[in-house]
Amino acid sequence: MDYINEQLQENDRAKISAGLVVKAMILNGLGFINSPLYLFSRFFEDKPLEHLLGKGIKASDLNDDRLGRVLDLIFMAGISRLFVGIWLFPQLCGKCIIVISQ
Repeated sequence: MDYINEQLQENDRAKISAGLVVKAMILNGLGFINSPLYLFSRFFEDKPLEHLLGKGIKASDLNDDRLGRVLDLIFMAGISRLFVGIWLFPQLCGKCIIVISQ
């Protein structure tokens, strides 16, 4: 999440960070939910959000406006550059989590 927050350079006024929103999108995707953005927060209404995303986070914080702003930031940052950086970041920090063997 820290890497995403650094790369997207969002202002600090948002209640939840862009990295946290991306984490929520991944969790939502793992639930195999295919619904419009305006229904995104409903997915989290019956989930243990404090355990999954952190203290003080409510389902209503994950609304379609917030998701849209983060998706815009991702687009402006360059999706391919961001994904390559996410893959490289742990390896550059000496915390290799991906093992590639032949």
